[in-house]
Amino acid sequence: DTEKQYVYKESVIPMEEANGVYNIIAYENDRLYINGYQLIHNHKEMDEENNNDVYGIAKLYSVNVDGSDLKEIPLDTVKEEYIQQMVVGKDCNITLLIESLSGKEKILVRIDEKGQELARKSLGNIIKQIDNTGLIKLLVTDNEKIVLVTSLVIYLLDTDFNIISEIEVQGDIQDAAFSKAGNVICVVPVPQNDMKQTCKIKVLDLNKQEWCEEISVNVSSESD
Repeated sequence: DTEKQYVYKESVIPMEEANGVYNIIAYENDRLYINGYQLIHNHKEMDEENNNDVYGIAKLYSVNVDGSDLKEIPLDTVKEEYIQQMVVGKDCNITLLIESLSGKEKILVRIDEKGQELARKSLGNIIKQIDNTGLIKLLVTDNEKIVLVTSLVIYLLDTDFNIISEIEVQGDIQDAAFSKAGNVICVVPVPQNDMKQTCKIKVLDLNKQEWCEEISVNVSSESD
């Protein structure tokens, strides 16, 4: 039997110098890229309203999968902003989706492994109706183009975050990912009148910039 078996195996990666809370991770070129926040206790500047003297400073590290060669990537370009998503390209440049603390602005930022800012653009200058279009997923192609997946439209952007194309979706995308062939696979739920739950798997050919396949999947559990 030549079939490969993939089994989840838990492992602990020691990162003693990386103190904080980390919730975003990416893998590229045999390294892990880990983003989170280092908690700072500041008793001198206590928040009088919330009585909260703890705040977070954004941190970004890269490390080998065995925990060796831990490197901190400076985030001087991210100041009073919250990192929502992160993708790492083949050239190890890092694209961040950040949001202002006020929640009124979302921004795309690309930095290199040394933290040098390479590109920045407000999503308000990319998506005209950002408030009415939910942002689902940020993806990066092998040639460093950005795929911005919203619930109703998929945007293909160049390395400076300019729009190359817009592909509309018939339905409401819930999630998206790349296939091995480099196509974008989207999960689109289908409304049902009965208790059955059905979704469509829609496949987008990025080279042709058109939908190339659609698969209906019954995701309801069998009760009998």
